[in-house]
Amino acid sequence: MNAENRSIYIVGIKGQGMTALALVLQGRGWNVEGSDVADEFSTDVVLQSHHIPVHAFTDPLPRTVACVAYSTAYHPDTHPQLQEARRRELLTMSYPEAIGQLFDNVEGIAVAGTHGKTTTTAMIGVVLASAGKDPTVIVGSPVQDFHGNARVGSSTLLVVEADEYQNKFQYYHPQHLVITSIEYDHPDYFPTVQSYQQVFAAFAQRIPGTIVLRADDPVCAALAKILQRPVITFGRGQGASVHLLGCIWRQDHQHIRYSLHGREFDFSLLLPGEHNAMNALAAIAMTTQLGVEPSAAHKALADFAGVTRRFEVRGEYHGAIIIDDFAHHPTEVRAAIAAARQKYAGKRLIVVFQPHTYSRTKVMLKLFADALKADAVIVPEIASSARETLKTISSKDLVKKMPKNVPARYTATLEEAANLLRPMLTDHDIVLLLGAGEVWKIADMLQQG
Repeated sequence: MNAENRSIYIVGIKGQGMTALALVLQGRGWNVEGSDVADEFSTDVVLQSHHIPVHAFTDPLPRTVACVAYSTAYHPDTHPQLQEARRRELLTMSYPEAIGQLFDNVEGIAVAGTHGKTTTTAMIGVVLASAGKDPTVIVGSPVQDFHGNARVGSSTLLVVEADEYQNKFQYYHPQHLVITSIEYDHPDYFPTVQSYQQVFAAFAQRIPGTIVLRADDPVCAALAKILQRPVITFGRGQGASVHLLGCIWRQDHQHIRYSLHGREFDFSLLLPGEHNAMNALAAIAMTTQLGVEPSAAHKALADFAGVTRRFEVRGEYHGAIIIDDFAHHPTEVRAAIAAARQKYAGKRLIVVFQPHTYSRTKVMLKLFADALKADAVIVPEIASSARETLKTISSKDLVKKMPKNVPARYTATLEEAANLLRPMLTDHDIVLLLGAGEVWKIADMLQQG
């Protein structure tokens, strides 16, 4: 992206990664605009606050545009604006190809993994920034500390959340890599467990610098043996380089104790859940390798305000606390529920889970049913993906699979779910909104009456 005319048009700009790319390019002096559907996205406010224009897909490309980047949700052969870009012979690249170019001539840190990569990326960015390293950071969700999906720094450090879907890894060439976990996901793209694990292995095998892996993740542990080189590990395992000794919620903080190189340390997080303690240890493992003292990392992490849609408190309704979380995999659902139980012990926990994609729901149906252990569960209809054309399963099938001792209800829409919640909520309740679709909108529906 070294066009003389520094004007770029981003197709699908409301996507989380696309918005982050837009902010970084704008911060580096590019004129940025783009297009998307009219539907409301959580990134709308970010784009508006940075004065980045968003057009309709049916609008013609501005004549001033030098290059076009596009979300992989759209195809150059079928999208009208991408077809126009091709006719005009403009430089055109997909999102991962554009991100791949950002890795040129920098010290790149990629953060990958089935679970926790968004929060861990944000934590690494916040720690490096607090320590005066001034990194550029690209995150898959708005970070409260950054007031958006990205941070634009002046140093050569670049921290990127690396998504495995569609094997975006193939375009990235960072110096360093964090893998938070490897557990089968995206069955619509990866036909087998082995094909999913292989993209992580291939990525790790071409990293020249530091590799950080989860010690007590069996697939990560197997990968460490395959690499046949020193790696940094974190987790509960006794042999972990950064070894979690314990975590407990007390006085509005999670208090964490760990050992590093034989020394024991304590720090606190505003975020609940052992999974967030692990995310923090992954961040400490990488940033200490980049020259940050543990004490500096602890200070930054203690003030870390979190990431949008990751156990985000969205307000109250009739005294009930409403929390929104992106959890869309059975392991993530269990972790979010455990975090709610940890922080709000003694409260009634009501979970609204909107499954995401027919393929994932079908393959993991029993795992989801076993994970949804709450005092009451509401399951709206599945949020499909633009890449899915066949409705092969329904949320009704998930409700039927759930244990009889868990009160569960199906709703056809999010509005119906909100209507079910209104009369049942009191100040003794926690409402946990889970899913990668639009389940977050229920918080707005409740608060708007």
